Amino acid sequence: MKQKLIVIGIIFFTMLVYSCGEKLALDQQVIKDISDIKKIKKCNNVPEDAEVTNVTFGNLNPTPGTNMYVVFVEYDYTLSGKITHVENSYVYFKRGESYDFSDVVGGCDN
Repeated sequence: MKQKLIVIGIIFFTMLVYSCGEKLALDQQVIKDISDIKKIKKCNNVPEDAEVTNVTFGNLNPTPGTNMYVVFVEYDYTLSGKITHVENSYVYFKRGESYDFSDVVGGCDN
């Protein structure tokens, strides 16, 4: 019985910590995703070790009747002193107060 209570306590604590984690605004989430998600980099030929800078956002277009948003983004990446400009749109799904990049829809057909 004591072990069950400990397991339940650990699960509850884990859920509490996860739900209280930092929520990123959409612009912060997109910047993080451009820098971290390999699929975004691959679709835009951004080398893994390139530094992403100058991220700007265009329109955030909700898709009526869904929780899907299309975000137009422009950014630069620097590699060995050479700056390359990228323009693309990405699909995000709004989940509560946060946004998740869509691996299925958006950015690339690979």
